[in-house]
Amino acid sequence: MSNLDLSGYVVTDDFFGAPYIDHDGLLDEPTPHRYVHGGFEGTDTRFALRFPVDGSYQGRLYQPLEGANAGHEEVFAGALGSNIGGLAMTFRLGGYMVESNMGHIGDVMDPKAGPDPTIYGWRAAAESARFSKFLAEQILGSAPKYSYVFGGSGGARRSPLCLAYGGGVWDAAMPFMGDALDGDHGDFSRTRTVAAHFCSMFNVQRLLKDKIFDLVDAMLPGGSGDPFAGLDSHQREELATLYRL
Repeated sequence: MSNLDLSGYVVTDDFFGAPYIDHDGLLDEPTPHRYVHGGFEGTDTRFALRFPVDGSYQGRLYQPLEGANAGHEEVFAGALGSNIGGLAMTFRLGGYMVESNMGHIGDVMDPKAGPDPTIYGWRAAAESARFSKFLAEQILGSAPKYSYVFGGSGGARRSPLCLAYGGGVWDAAMPFMGDALDGDHGDFSRTRTVAAHFCSMFNVQRLLKDKIFDLVDAMLPGGSGDPFAGLDSHQREELATLYRL
């Protein structure tokens, strides 16, 4: 279907080669839309862009970030994304959807990027968003006026980083179901999900067993506010470790 002219696009981040498109067509599921897939030459960065075809566009870009370590660009338009609104919500709110694999395929590092956390933390997402704005002018008639990045778990870790270091690509971030800490400016140590957090969480569940329901009750509105009540010293130590993480 492609009648898109890519010749006028110049990457902002020179880590990335020229953009390319390997698929451009109309899809019916999960709701009718124009689907554009591609990447940037010389890198493992891939993107999937989904544009409305029903005239619902109101100048907004929505960019969900995958959880865990990311690595896929086909997550939020499918069943997982539908649990939090998905593509239908994106279009209903007047936007189009951008997904990026965050610079790597699966859990394998990009050979060019190596262990550089900035590529996987926000730079791949940012260049994908910039390119999507370039295409939105051709496909939808105008670039977005407002751009939002959001995600849960590992996506919650990265969305504030995108806002902090993305060079004005996004106007707001909405992290959820995660600590969403980005550390001091220039501290990139939080860009990949730390497995120890999950290990500690599961260990606390194992140790507390049914006592975990007392912890929940204590921290609900009207509760005592003391999550350590009724725990032995080992349980207290492991719960404190989880809270520190």
